[in-house]
Amino acid sequence: MPGVLITGATGLLGASLTACFKAQGIEFLVHGFSKEADYAADLSDRRAAFEMLDAARPEHIINLVALADVDKCEIDPNLAYRTNTRVAENLAGWVSARDSARLAHISTDQVYDSPGLNAEDNIVIRNMYAMTKRASELAVMMAPGALALRVNFFGKSRAPGRSSFSDMLINTFKNGKPITLFTDIMFSPLSLKTLSEMIVTAAMSEASGVYNLGSRDGMSKRDFAVALADRLGLPLSSAKDGTSDDFNFKARRPKNMLMDCSRFEKDFNVKLPTLKEEIANAEV
Repeated sequence: MPGVLITGATGLLGASLTACFKAQGIEFLVHGFSKEADYAADLSDRRAAFEMLDAARPEHIINLVALADVDKCEIDPNLAYRTNTRVAENLAGWVSARDSARLAHISTDQVYDSPGLNAEDNIVIRNMYAMTKRASELAVMMAPGALALRVNFFGKSRAPGRSSFSDMLINTFKNGKPITLFTDIMFSPLSLKTLSEMIVTAAMSEASGVYNLGSRDGMSKRDFAVALADRLGLPLSSAKDGTSDDFNFKARRPKNMLMDCSRFEKDFNVKLPTLKEEIANAEV
């Protein structure tokens, strides 16, 4: 049996991560809700999760299951908890009970909102999504040798019917649709390709604990959009600058998600790219 099981693998990140595993010749199994998936269990159900994992018997589990729609999490906190937290609890529970696998969990940069580059302990919770993802990290850390990676990403989607942040921007600029570019929200994403490569490296290692995994610096979402449009020669005539405070979102947005990724760089002996480098080189 393949030694790697990727849960929630049929979304944006999963499509890129599975392609990365294939390119490296590493066999894996896929959990998700598409016809290509090997398993489709409801992982928020403890019995169903344990039965699936007992059948798969993975040596490594990489958990991508998430409800990442921030406003939907705010509207339906029970669904957010079941998807983001309970799934992680069940996976960690199986790993702890069987003591035969290592769990790597993908988390979010939304747990930050302090000035400057946020280190791993600089947690500020602004919304239900961040709360349930932070709770998922705490659950995962109960499993021996577990790993949690806080991430954000952009790049061309490989997942049918799914669009990334950069896909949305490109389509909007190409079609001349009105858009407000937020000057007040800062982030430090990686391209899907770079992030997937780093996840494989980390998940297959012996490292444990919580790590930030993003670009070395970052920028505002407005500056990101402008840099992306400049690279592709797209018009910005339909775009205007604004702030997130101008919109009546259901969920409050953190404004500074910039991450200090020096711990990841040190422990994995890598130099992460700047966001400008990622924009210049990413597949979009």
